[in-house]
Amino acid sequence: MRSILTPDKRLTARQVVAHLQGIRHVALATVTARGEPRVAPLDALFIRGRFHLGTGGAATRLRHIEQRPAVSLTYFAGDEVAVTAHGWATRLPRGHPDVPALEVIYVALYGSSPFGWAPDVTLIRVEPTTMYAYAPRPDRFPERPTTPEIPLTGPAPA
Repeated sequence: MRSILTPDKRLTARQVVAHLQGIRHVALATVTARGEPRVAPLDALFIRGRFHLGTGGAATRLRHIEQRPAVSLTYFAGDEVAVTAHGWATRLPRGHPDVPALEVIYVALYGSSPFGWAPDVTLIRVEPTTMYAYAPRPDRFPERPTTPEIPLTGPAPA
């Protein structure tokens, strides 16, 4: 992974994966038909190198993604760490084959299925093509998660 600043401020891929465990808040940017950027805060889960987000089925961001799937998202915690990803978003409706395994993780972390939050919830997967990670003190970020792993049942999400 490349740093947005200098090599001494980089996090390794293992540090990024370890830090992004659990529920993280991100800013997701999509683009309108007129090329205007739109950004919104969402919860995200980083699972097997991809970000997964839940949203209402009527959200404008879903139309943006279906018509123009290129997106960017950023996770940051104050001045301590920032991870920015550019890539492609895909809508994962309830019937998508990867959803059952993802739903297990959502239930483990949130205590309920995202599909119980509202009748039209859908998941979005962001497949990064480029990621940048910055931390002024990379030595403060372990290469292993500090929380226990979520046990998975069923097939692993792609």
